[in-house]
Formats: sequence, C-alpha cells, structure tokens
Amino acid sequence: MYYLSGIFVPFLTFVNTSEAKKPQSYGRLRDVSMKSFRLRAGKFIALVHNHMIQLDIIQTPAQKTGIFSRLPLETERLNIREFQLADAESLYELHRDPRATRYAGGTRTKDESFSALGRIINRARQTGFGSFALQLRQSGDLIGWAGIQQLPESTRFELLYALRPVFWGKGFATEASEQLLKAAFTLESDPLTEIHALVFPQNIASIRVLEKLGLSFTKHQFDVLTQRYACLYTITAAEFFRQSNLRYPN
Repeated sequence: MYYLSGIFVPFLTFVNTSEAKKPQSYGRLRDVSMKSFRLRAGKFIALVHNHMIQLDIIQTPAQKTGIFSRLPLETERLNIREFQLADAESLYELHRDPRATRYAGGTRTKDESFSALGRIINRARQTGFGSFALQLRQSGDLIGWAGIQQLPESTRFELLYALRPVFWGKGFATEASEQLLKAAFTLESDPLTEIHALVFPQNIASIRVLEKLGLSFTKHQFDVLTQRYACLYTITAAEFFRQSNLRYPN
C-alpha cells in the first residue's frame, strides 16, 4: 500500500517548459489552490517551497471516466476529492513518517514525495482511477488518502488507502474504502466486477479493515514494490452488494 496526504501550500510557482522561449510563461501565483486556475497543456515545473515538481499536463481535459467521474464523493465524515499540487507538504509529512511507510518501501525525501504527487494527479486525470485525498467534512483537514487503481500491465484493480497515524483506529479507512468500492461497482460505463488488495501478514490492522469490507484471502503474491511476499485479498461486485444489502445493477 502507498501513503499520501495533503494540506494547503501557500506559495506556488509554475514554469511552462513547452513555451520556454516566452518569458511571460513564467509567473508567480500566491495564495491559490488548483481550483483557482487552469493550466495549459504541456510540461510544467512547479516550485513548491523551493522544491521542483515536473508535470506532464495532459493534452485533453480531465477524463470523465472511472471513479474520477464521480468525484467528489461524500461519506458521513469525509469528502473524497482529487489531489492538488497544494497538497504537497502534507503528502510529504506522510511519506517521511516511518510508521506510515513501514509497509510501503520506506520513507521518501521531499523531492521524491513531491514528484510522486505530480504522477498521482496525472494518473487520476488520465485513467479515471488512482489515489484521492480524504478530507474531514467538519473541519476541512486532510487526513490521508484512498483510491482504486489499475496495476501496470494488468487487468487487475487494487484498493489502496493510507492515513496519518493520528487518525488510525477511528474507522476512516473502512468508511472511505466502502464508498470507493460502491462507486467502482456502480460506474455507468464499464463498472468493475472485481477488486483486490495487497497487504502484508504483519499488517493486522489493514487485514481487519479488508475483512470488514468483505474482502477474502485469495493467495500469497510477490510484491514488486517492496520485494516481499504479501497476501492478496479479493471481493467481487456480487459479494459486495450481497453483504451491503444493495441491489446488484442489471
């Protein structure tokens, strides 16, 4: 599993490298979030607190497919929304925490974390799936992330989630994941029929979350990210709707 989070970053600078010969393409944007402006297609470099993030901004508008087409999602306590560049510092706070990254290949540097954020944003907008920010509805605080993504060179879709340690044990992972499963299984176009999750046997808390959601152990599988064997859990759409007392879509 991967580990992300987010808060507002007060200072962003963007350079459009596809128009590098035009000095006016360089500008400073103060006190803004991703919702405050639109970026033109091309390669951009974002300087966030003096750290560089290179983005391949997609040539077409964000794809209204997959779970991305259903955002924002709401639960009793959470808003589930698209990640923004302004979430960079909080993402790094999770990436630098050895407790949060214990089962995700270890901590990351600030540059590595910020680069990962660019990939997360682009992947969600290009594929309709990926990692999405979890925001408390009452306070607006970002507490972590959850999502469903298609594994590279595979037809398999995997459930992912992570929270800042201070929010562990409060049911947020289950709450967000249940809403994402429901969204994935009820998409108007190409709804998913099966979703998996990969978890290490030592990660008892995550195993309990998966079992509470109705996923069941399938087999042991080698995890390329951490170079270790892990447990593969699976749930089908039919199983999800049966346990949730929801009507299976025709």
